[in-house]
Amino acid sequence: MQQYFKQYKFQGGYHLRDVFQEMLAQRLVKVAPTMIVPIPITAETQNQRGFNQVSAWLEKCEINEILTCISTSKAVQSMKTRRERLQTTQPFCLVTENLDLTGQRICIVDDVYTTGRTLRHASSCLYESGATQICTVTLAR
Repeated sequence: MQQYFKQYKFQGGYHLRDVFQEMLAQRLVKVAPTMIVPIPITAETQNQRGFNQVSAWLEKCEINEILTCISTSKAVQSMKTRRERLQTTQPFCLVTENLDLTGQRICIVDDVYTTGRTLRHASSCLYESGATQICTVTLAR
């Protein structure tokens, strides 16, 4: 998996998105959320990489990109220590202010679960806007 992520995320291996698309789509059908929300990346990362690795896996799914990354942190998550990850401040906000998510069952999708901090931050934003249930799916841990 380390080799896969290295090639996919950091060496421009966009074509590798196909490897896990079907498996993730099948899992999401079983979860049956009303909304699928991929974890966003910073604008800087988007410019460098050219794609959001999570959104690329979900091309065949109906996704709701309702979170945006407001973090100005220069350090890439994979370069941070566990302690640094756990101390991360809220990096997300809703794309649309006052978005009403009342009654929504949301599934947040991310690539790697390390400390869970990223998913907790994203969940916090969504719960504050009325989401009823939130589950998460990650490709690796």
